[in-house]
Formats: sequence, structure tokens, C-alpha cells
Amino acid sequence: MPKAPAVPHLPFALDEAARPSLVQRLLAPWTVRPDAGFDGRFRFDYMGSSEFEGNAAFQALRAIRALGDVVVTATTVELDARPHTIYLVGPSSLLPRFEGGLQAWVDSGARALEPTFLPERLRAEDDHHDDVLAWWDLKNLVTFTLDPDVAEQLRDALTTTPKATS
Repeated sequence: MPKAPAVPHLPFALDEAARPSLVQRLLAPWTVRPDAGFDGRFRFDYMGSSEFEGNAAFQALRAIRALGDVVVTATTVELDARPHTIYLVGPSSLLPRFEGGLQAWVDSGARALEPTFLPERLRAEDDHHDDVLAWWDLKNLVTFTLDPDVAEQLRDALTTTPKATS
């Protein structure tokens, strides 16, 4: 697995194993405002306060924008002997590391500090969390989704700086 690159503006080191741990579920915003940046396109599902420790979301967004070259990559994982496409969105320099460990993470139940409900979504067995559009691994600076259109929205949200209001 490639070594983790140095990342500016990040108060914590990237996980050398690229194993997701600080994963935030993403929902549709109450009101869509594409010119408002990331929070105009997505909102956080309440998962307790761990995702905000050390201002992780803001720091991760700054680091992603500093690294640049945010791309969408489709990959396949297997769950219950069935293939599932997952769209990864993040800096091109980080996606190979993350993709390399994704299958093992899914095999382990996609556990993080808080439940991700990814296996349930892949199996289409969890109506309660069908509003989850995507996930953001705040420690590895990668977002992922099951929907290619949402992947493009993530790419735009990660690269669009909010317009200043006067």
C-alpha cells in the first residue's frame, strides 16, 4: 500500500492503513444551496459529537481542497457474495490507499466510531437509514456513495468554495 502523503492543515495524521474510523453519514440538506459550498449540498446525520472533535470536518475539507485534484472513482466490493459498486470521491493522491483497504473494511462490518449502516444499505435491508446519501471518512479525506450522481455532487461540494455574501 502506498505511503500516506503529507497533508496540509490536518491536525491528525492520516491512518497509515487507510482504515476508516471517523466516518460521518451524509444526508441531503434541508434546503439545497449549491453556491453555499459543502453544507449547501449535504448535512451531517447526527452521530454524537465525535465527528466534531478537533473540528475534524472543517480541517478535513481544508486539507482536501489544499491537496486538490478531487476525482470520482468507481470500485467494486463484495458483500454476501454479491458485487456492489461504490463511488469514491477525494484527492486522486489518496484514493488508491483507501480503495486498497475498502474490501477488508466492508468484510469486517464497516465498523467505525459510530455505525455507518453501509452493509445494511448494500443489502437494501435498512429502510430507517435510506436517507443516507453518502459517507465521509474524515481521517482519510475520502467520501463515498452508492450513487454516481451523488458522487458528482460530492466532487462539486468538496471543490466549490462558498461565495461571499455582501
